[in-house]
Amino acid sequence: DVEDIKDVPQYKLTEEDWANIHKISEERYQKWEWNYGKSPTFDIQKTHKFPAGLVDVRMDVSKGTIKDCKIYGDFFGVGDVKIIEEKLIGTQYRRQALEEALADVDVPHYLGKITREEFIDLVY
Repeated sequence: DVEDIKDVPQYKLTEEDWANIHKISEERYQKWEWNYGKSPTFDIQKTHKFPAGLVDVRMDVSKGTIKDCKIYGDFFGVGDVKIIEEKLIGTQYRRQALEEALADVDVPHYLGKITREEFIDLVY
């Protein structure tokens, strides 16, 4: 039994220990699959007040994939935001996948003076 913290032996990590820690971290814990792909279902709500208006995005994500998406706000876009919502459903919740899903979408047409990049920054 340890009665005093001074009685606990200390171990100082070596350079080799640190190298192994960093290797495991890169190979396993810094991967999208670990952080999102194996995760349980979660909900995301992102809201931001742009000069062009408020945008409120709500998504259901399961195993790293967007299963449902709703966009609300007081922005002044011309098009129906349902087009953007449908583009995002089925997309992996990772920045590159969001960029690819919205690559051919004229985001300002739907959200007013809010760029594709600003929207992706909000969502991710």
